[in-house]
Amino acid sequence: ANCPGAIGVAAVRHVGTKVGFSDVGPELSIAAPGGNCVNLNGPCLYPILTTLDSGSTVPALSIYSDSFDASVGTSFSSPLVAATAALMLSAQASLTPTAVRAAIQSSARPFPQSGAAPDPVDGAVAACRAPTTAEQHQCYCSRTTCGAGMLDAGAAVRAAIGVRAVIGVTPAAPLAGDTVTLSASTSTAANGRTIVGWQWALVEAGGVASAFTASTNAQTTALQPSAAGTFTAHLIVTDDQGVSYGTQQTVTVAPAATPPTPAVAGGGGGGGTMSWPWLLALLLATLSLGNPQSRRR
Repeated sequence: ANCPGAIGVAAVRHVGTKVGFSDVGPELSIAAPGGNCVNLNGPCLYPILTTLDSGSTVPALSIYSDSFDASVGTSFSSPLVAATAALMLSAQASLTPTAVRAAIQSSARPFPQSGAAPDPVDGAVAACRAPTTAEQHQCYCSRTTCGAGMLDAGAAVRAAIGVRAVIGVTPAAPLAGDTVTLSASTSTAANGRTIVGWQWALVEAGGVASAFTASTNAQTTALQPSAAGTFTAHLIVTDDQGVSYGTQQTVTVAPAATPPTPAVAGGGGGGGTMSWPWLLALLLATLSLGNPQSRRR
C-alpha cells in the first residue's frame, strides 16, 4: 500500500465497521466489503458470495461459495475496488492513477459511528486505533485508520465522467418561517450532455416542512419550513440521453428569531425631551423678557 500509485483497501463488515482480519493505518485509501460471519460457530452469516471450483488440486465443477463454504477476506475487498477502477476507465479512459484514486475517495460513503452490535469476544465496539502490535477486531473506522470511506462504485463512475447532482440551499442557515430555495444549478452532466430534467421530493420532512411551494420538476424549487428541525430533500437530474442521477441534502432549520419588545413611553415625572416648538417658544419668551422696550409696552 506504500507503493506510488497503489490503492490500499481495508475490509468492512456488513454494518460498515472494520472486520477483524483487516489491517488499519494511513496507507489505506478506501474500504470495501470483505465478508464476516458474526457467529463463532455454525454457518457464516455474511460471507462474500463468489464463484469457486470444487476441485482441490485440479479443475472440477464450477460452484459458488455459501455460508457453509464461506469466502471472506481483503482478497475480496481489493477486487471490488479494482473492478470499480476498471469501470471508471471504461467510461473515461484518460484518467490517471491519481485521478482514479481521488474520484474513488471523494465519492465514498462515510463510515458509520454507531449501530454495531456488541462483539461476541470484545463486547462494545470502540473506535479503531492507530496500528500497533496489538490486534484490533471489529471497530469504528475513521479516515486515518481505514481510508476515505466505504466504496460506492456507482458514485465513483459518475465522478469519473464528471456527473454530479448537487443541491444548493438559500439561505444557508434558514429560520422557521423563511422561504428556502433549493437549486440544482451547479449539477453537471457527462461531457457532451446536458441536464434537461429535474425531479424534487421530500424524503424526510420531520414535521418541519409539509410540501414544496414551487414546481417540483424545475431546476429550482422552494418550500417554507414551519418549525425548527431538519428536513431532507431528494433531487434526480436527467440528461438529454435519458440517464438519471440522484442526490439528497439534509437542511437544518433554526427557530424563528424573537422580535424585540417595543419600548414603552413613560409618563409624568419629567426627564423627557422637549419638542422644537416648545424650545422655540421658550427662546422667544426669553428674548422678550430681556428687551426693555417690550417690558414698557
